[in-house]
Amino acid sequence: MPTPSRTDEQVRETRSTQARRLRDALRLEVLECLDSGAVLPSEADLADRYEATRNAVREALGLMRSEGLVDRRPRTGTTVVGQKATAGTDRLLALSEYVKSGDGAITNEVLAARVVRANPTVARKLERAPGEAVVLIERRRMVEGRPLSLDTTFVPHDLGARLLDTDLAGTDLFHLMERDLGVDLVAASTSIEALPADPDAAALLAIPVGTPLLASSRLVLRADAVPAAMEFVRYRHDRIVLSGQTFRGKE
Repeated sequence: MPTPSRTDEQVRETRSTQARRLRDALRLEVLECLDSGAVLPSEADLADRYEATRNAVREALGLMRSEGLVDRRPRTGTTVVGQKATAGTDRLLALSEYVKSGDGAITNEVLAARVVRANPTVARKLERAPGEAVVLIERRRMVEGRPLSLDTTFVPHDLGARLLDTDLAGTDLFHLMERDLGVDLVAASTSIEALPADPDAAALLAIPVGTPLLASSRLVLRADAVPAAMEFVRYRHDRIVLSGQTFRGKE
């Protein structure tokens, strides 16, 4: 068996390397265990707990501050200020079902709600003819008054026309479809990637043009695998975490 050319003992790690690894661990603790307003242990306590140098701890906390997750002030310490919403990837959930109650109120700004002609891509996903009438619903989703996502949804006209008379600003679309329309939503196929913010999305999400966004394309299915909605969602990367449980199958 070949001998590795380098080992951890042979490589002198930089402080930046230590800070990066420490930042990853501390971020997970903040995201999973702490609420907004919580105060982190002191630099000395963190250094002792994670067997790191004070300088590495200071740099790790600085990295977390730069992404808006914590704030650092003299005599106050390091405080969690930007908790992220955690979206499950193993279940089909509405926003209100994965945002914790402590994260603040969810509000929706309706940007568009009207009948449009399906473009070829939307028509193919919804199994409709190109140019057929569908309903476009576009909303800016806010948590604690801060933009979280830009949601663009296309719904077949036979379902979507009834949505136009519902409370689009106050309720999740999934709840409206299930509660008011009696639609049984059962599954979704989703693709997720990182994309730079275009000028329109950047303005709506209050971020600079080109900022990385977490982009999701999701086809929502009702019973018998019938398409119920096609969604294009752009999340601010600094306000969302994807989390789920997966299993390794054995052949």
